[in-house]
Amino acid sequence: MKKVSKRFLFISIGAIVLFMLGMSWFFPYSPFSIYKSYIYKPDPVVAEGYAQDLNTFKNTYNPSTTDDNRTNNMNQYIVPLFEQDWLIHKDKAKMGNPQIESFLIEVKEARQNLLSLLVEEDYTREEREYLMITVEGLLGLEESIVDLKFSHSESRSTINRQFRNLHVSYINTFGRYATFYEVFQNKGRASE
Repeated sequence: MKKVSKRFLFISIGAIVLFMLGMSWFFPYSPFSIYKSYIYKPDPVVAEGYAQDLNTFKNTYNPSTTDDNRTNNMNQYIVPLFEQDWLIHKDKAKMGNPQIESFLIEVKEARQNLLSLLVEEDYTREEREYLMITVEGLLGLEESIVDLKFSHSESRSTINRQFRNLHVSYINTFGRYATFYEVFQNKGRASE
């Protein structure tokens, strides 16, 4: 009887371990997953192109401390949202709940900053439209991040697709912000 009990115990433990490992691999964020994280590897061509666009943008504005222009000063709070390592590097990045929560907080703060600009600054109609489009992009980012945060039953391939879509959404939102800022800068140059 003891040999049957031990064999049953070892088979049961082995089955549980295999189940947990399988769940960790196929459903990274499930309640049965051991690590509750996912390793995201961005498309190197997309990451490189985005990094170039971001550097070009950073070279177009001068974060001068003597500038009392609120829009220029706000860049120091907005640009870091788009400078995250997982967006601009080709290396793999571990994505767990703390990282996803951090993304959500940063996007919400950026949205609040842009909304305060929209209310407090005197922009032309065109500038306001571009700024509103950027805010809408940030709302879309928030929705995507919340979806990822609550994707407990999603498979590895679905989570990979969600991260790729999130990556592209960040890039698109950055493009919207860069367009707004370019229009704002051109108005400033035209009035000089």
